[in-house]
Amino acid sequence: MAPIEEETFVAEEISEEDVWEDTVEEVNHMNNYSYSSLEQFAKDELGEDEMTRADSLAEILSWVQSQPHLVNCRTDSNFLLRFLRMQKHKVEKSSLVLEKYLHMRCSHPKWFQKLDIQDPLVSELVHNGYIFVLPERDQEGRRVVFSV
Repeated sequence: MAPIEEETFVAEEISEEDVWEDTVEEVNHMNNYSYSSLEQFAKDELGEDEMTRADSLAEILSWVQSQPHLVNCRTDSNFLLRFLRMQKHKVEKSSLVLEKYLHMRCSHPKWFQKLDIQDPLVSELVHNGYIFVLPERDQEGRRVVFSV
């Protein structure tokens, strides 16, 4: 798979503490569900089972490591699974989405830090139809997307 551009994407360094906080947040929201119900949901909706998950994680990790223009990209399974699940474990599509995500984070780092709805620029984005993922989740543990 070819990179989007011949530009190097240097992601901000992520500390182990940040990764751990992400993991704890994910686990805390899943505590309301039994492992078997989550496992069944993943199989029904995403075609995910242990073998698919392991194979697609190995493949996307290998892809990330083979891309010299991706620097400091997180490679923990929690992070990579977000992209794989979004594309139902289609690694080629997942890697394109990951690359676009990293490109946006590197090109516009302020867009990913401490957004305030009271900020006129953020307010304008909302009113122009930009969507945000809220930090809270719904009763079933799903991410909530906000848009006007």
